[in-house]
Amino acid sequence: MEEIWRHLMDKEIKNVGIFGMGGIGKTTIMTHINNRLIEENKFDHVIWVTVSQTLDLVEVQNGIANSLKKHLSSIKDQKARAENEALELFFEKAELDISKVPTLKEIAELVVKQCAGLPLAIVTIASSLKGEEDIREWRNALSELTNKVRSIKVRDDEVFVRLKFSFDRLKDEKIQRCFLYCALYPEDHDIPKTELVDYWIAEGLVEEMDNLQATEDRAHIMIKRLVNNCLLLESINRRERSCVKVHDVVRDMVLRYITSESPLFMVKAGLKLEELPSGRHWKENLDKVSLMNNFISEIPSSMSPKCPILSTLFLQYNPLESIPESFFSQMHGLMILNLSGTEIKSLPNSISELTSLTALLLNNCYRLKQIPSLAKLQALQILDLGFTAMNEVPTGMEMLTNLTNLDLYSTELHNIPAGIFPKLCRLQKLVINWGLETERVAVEEAARLKNLDSVKVQFRNLQDFNCYVKFFSSHGGPNEYQLFLCPKDVGTDWSSSFNVNKKVIIDGCDICGREEKDCIILPKDVEFLWLLFCEDVSNISGIPTFNTLERLEYLWVASLHNLTVLLNLSESTPPDQYSHLKGVHVYFCSEVKKLFCSKLLLELKNLEWIDVYNCPKMEELITIDGDDDNEERSQKEFLLPKLKRLSLRSMPELKNICSSNGVMVCDSLQEIAIHGCPQLKRLPLYLPVDEIGQPSPPPALQKIAVTREWWEALEWDHLHPHAKTLLLPFCKFD
Repeated sequence: MEEIWRHLMDKEIKNVGIFGMGGIGKTTIMTHINNRLIEENKFDHVIWVTVSQTLDLVEVQNGIANSLKKHLSSIKDQKARAENEALELFFEKAELDISKVPTLKEIAELVVKQCAGLPLAIVTIASSLKGEEDIREWRNALSELTNKVRSIKVRDDEVFVRLKFSFDRLKDEKIQRCFLYCALYPEDHDIPKTELVDYWIAEGLVEEMDNLQATEDRAHIMIKRLVNNCLLLESINRRERSCVKVHDVVRDMVLRYITSESPLFMVKAGLKLEELPSGRHWKENLDKVSLMNNFISEIPSSMSPKCPILSTLFLQYNPLESIPESFFSQMHGLMILNLSGTEIKSLPNSISELTSLTALLLNNCYRLKQIPSLAKLQALQILDLGFTAMNEVPTGMEMLTNLTNLDLYSTELHNIPAGIFPKLCRLQKLVINWGLETERVAVEEAARLKNLDSVKVQFRNLQDFNCYVKFFSSHGGPNEYQLFLCPKDVGTDWSSSFNVNKKVIIDGCDICGREEKDCIILPKDVEFLWLLFCEDVSNISGIPTFNTLERLEYLWVASLHNLTVLLNLSESTPPDQYSHLKGVHVYFCSEVKKLFCSKLLLELKNLEWIDVYNCPKMEELITIDGDDDNEERSQKEFLLPKLKRLSLRSMPELKNICSSNGVMVCDSLQEIAIHGCPQLKRLPLYLPVDEIGQPSPPPALQKIAVTREWWEALEWDHLHPHAKTLLLPFCKFD
């Protein structure tokens, strides 16, 4: 019984089934579970329904309705009883207030009847009519749906034909073609939105705007429309990237009813194939082929599919080792070719003749060392050579004048010659690793590209970093950048979980040199700054150009072993220097004793998160300034109006959060986590009181994560006598 109970309390588990031979105790144990659920009031409704072997659907419906205190006694027809709820669901998804347009009710009921009680059909069809109030549009929709339903010949097609109606209702060929792209992925696959957007733009399905950001925004609006029409579902993948997925029934509908003739797709993604489909599957009128996520290791040497209108070929994430010269020779219409994550060492020369190619994706082909000339591929917009083994740029790259997206992040690429970037004047997205042998002039050329909208760059030395920042700041810089200064090799998906566009990460470099040329130049508009192993930093506020930062939101420092104080105020500190700061994170700083002074709190009015971990000499987070000793308010109340999270871990010397008699006024505080701080004896929370002096917890507080031992040892003399009892319900003991 306890095992069943644990499953019921697990939010991730939606169904629990119990089976066993007659008389073994299934009903008895479920009776106990039922009674316990009612006693503990865990759910709004607990419904007990017995379904006998001779099914009486009316009795089942009555049982459910009675538990919900609803009455169906006057409704005799089984379908009419169900689930009224179908009509309510339809009105909800159609965003239709029937009281305002009563003339539509009768037609809506007929549309729902055609949905045959199928929830997926109800949701998608209702969404396709969202906000529509023109009765002629509704009559036309009902007529189209009725005709489609009447044409059904095979019973299995009942759901599909209703779903296809929602697809037809899009009434925009480009957005329909965009949706069909999603069927190229394996069943139940999380599809990154950014990936879809790149494909759609490369195939010309999104109207080109003045800049890439505007074009991408337009594509995201198209995704939102497909989600609103319930043809796509929002999802988040394991890397916390924003994704969509296609319901498996909707995907089946696309493959069986829309892409089985014209356009013709061949989709065998994620089916564990070990061999490429044979020649008979490669029909001449194929438009798109997806063989991604399989176990295909070779392509027959004589294979040369005649597919002149094939526009998209997905072969990514197969252990493919080589591609025969003849394979692409009859695919002259190919626009998008994805070979990412394969084990190819080279590409056939026939690649050079694919003059319609707009996207060539070779990311994470870790054995790829060379590719043939790209000089003829002047339609190419996206070239992804990230994480390959290439040690020089491809021949003819300077001819790719239509290139908008370029990924050259390769640890083997030591030198990028001058003269290439000025030719790539349309480039808007750049990912690159500047090798140690790169000519400084090439860095300057890349920094001068005025159309760049998004940049991810790793620099191996301070001089290249400063050169780049100096030149790109001269014309405003891109809307999004990630600049990484680090001598060693790293990946490019840095700090992706933070919703900011402008990031600088410095790892293992001295940045506070005695001479100006040895001092770092930070971009003024940086929003996220992460410093690791910078041995010459003793005070963050003392870093050259730090006082010029105007938009800093997140400050992360880790393993700065000479750091003694995080931030302070001086005469040179500009007004509102820290007013944008939302998060402060300090890890593994062995010498730091305090974070900031009390005067600085006036600047930290937007601070939301303080996170300090493994700083063995930390004694106090907020210290009182000498000038504040006689100020009553400064001694007692420390205002952090927007602080939401306070996390303090592994600090054996920490004695105070904010002086021995101070309290923190944090009306937005949601979560406190304190572990490994044995000398911290006070939790200095300000408790608001009502007009008769009764205290209450901080209004937003949700959780206090501590050990029971630490909690029991706390001293509460500075708070209300009942503070401990008042806060106890928020405690989550480890």
